[in-house]
Amino acid sequence: MTEESTHKRFQQNKPPEFKKPTENALAFPLKPDQPPKTPPPVRPTPPKVMLDGKAMSGKNKPTVESLQAEVQELRVALELLQSQHRHDMQEMKDELREERSKRMTLQEEVYALKMKK
Repeated sequence: MTEESTHKRFQQNKPPEFKKPTENALAFPLKPDQPPKTPPPVRPTPPKVMLDGKAMSGKNKPTVESLQAEVQELRVALELLQSQHRHDMQEMKDELREERSKRMTLQEEVYALKMKK
């Protein structure tokens, strides 16, 4: 048996779901094209270390006060990120709850239709 005849026989014995990917494509998209409910979160810009109105470079050693100011800025940025994350997670939970409700309604309709037959 040649390699080409083996390849043809293998192609013929394939289950239909493996022959053409377009045959099994869904007639509707999996996720509707809806704009997100809220815009993407705005991320704070990283703080720049300033000393006497000048940006610090690697050559100059920062003072204790400038380091404390940077730590404070980082804490504020972290708190902002944490609150945004909590808000995003709550929004996701609400969306999941809504989708679950829709799915349950559809399941009940399908069950009712099956019982009519």
